[in-house]
Amino acid sequence: MSSTSDDKPKDEAQSDRIRDQQLIYTTSSTERLQKNTSTSKHEEKIRRLDTAKAKFDQLLPELLIEHAGKYAAIIDDYVEIDEDKNRLLKTVIEKYGYKTMYVGKISREERIVFVPSPQL
Repeated sequence: MSSTSDDKPKDEAQSDRIRDQQLIYTTSSTERLQKNTSTSKHEEKIRRLDTAKAKFDQLLPELLIEHAGKYAAIIDDYVEIDEDKNRLLKTVIEKYGYKTMYVGKISREERIVFVPSPQL
């Protein structure tokens, strides 16, 4: 004889439905929380990048005096400068780890990069 929810006493069947309902709510809440967390982490990285870019723009006139033609990396409140961009990135990662940063060339000319989009 197989057991179904109809064979269970009313209290036990109701208890199972409540438990199942709680699992559904818990899963949905957990998924929403994870999605919100990843979105807020992304938004935080964007904010930090915008802040670093603004700091670079603010410091640019001062940096041009002694470091024209070099590269600057802005990480939080730190500024690292090097003539070689790859060496600069290596140094920054060794010192600060993989963090959101802005790297720009110290130059009066604004660099414009065109990135072609894929054709469908």
